[in-house]
Amino acid sequence: GMLAMSYKTILWNSLMMIFKHLLGPKRAMTPPDSPKSLVQHMPHMAREPFPAEYTQEKLDQILDYLRRVGSSGKRVEALEKRLDEVGLELREVRKLLSELVARSADARVLRH
Repeated sequence: GMLAMSYKTILWNSLMMIFKHLLGPKRAMTPPDSPKSLVQHMPHMAREPFPAEYTQEKLDQILDYLRRVGSSGKRVEALEKRLDEVGLELREVRKLLSELVARSADARVLRH
């Protein structure tokens, strides 16, 4: 039984392949390879090189940005100074509050 089924399957598959090749469309011929370029490209290890004119524009943009950030450094220093002043004022308020609490506690002791 097994031998007959294998024989029948092989015959069927062979017949179908013959019909496929005889009746089916012909395969398109593979196109020829692209011609080799005479100029060899750099290997892709990093970014592609870019024109010098573009480099100059980019450097100008970067320098303009750095100049603007540099001027904000003065603003940062001014903010830090104001923060120090606010810290001193908070210490004074804390000291005054502690004195107020101490006086109110003394006043309660004297009443009783």
